[in-house]
Amino acid sequence: MNFPFKGRHLLVTFYDCSLSALLDVETLQKQLEFSAKCAGANQLDLAIHPFPNGGYTSVLLLSESHVSIHTYPEHRSCFMDFFTCGENADGSLFFKLMHDYLKPEKVDQMTIQRGSGSFPFEGALDF
Repeated sequence: MNFPFKGRHLLVTFYDCSLSALLDVETLQKQLEFSAKCAGANQLDLAIHPFPNGGYTSVLLLSESHVSIHTYPEHRSCFMDFFTCGENADGSLFFKLMHDYLKPEKVDQMTIQRGSGSFPFEGALDF
């Protein structure tokens, strides 16, 4: 089977979120997994690491790629990535569900189209 070499990478920063939602890691994790599933992503595995300040990092390995969250409760903020290959998963639905749960007062977001010549340069970079 041949799959298209392209994907969408949603990058999100939520500021001034509900502190109780950020600190309730168990419920936040369930919401992250639920949001990814509702968006059409298929979870394969999970890695979670809690930090002493109540923050945590979680990465969902998806058959389409990955979802990650990195929380900073001391700033009432978090970073999230939703990267999916192909065209089946809906990053906007993932975004809406996480936004509704975390209730940020400010949001920075961007979506990057990846693969199949989507970058404005050609060839490899010299390092």
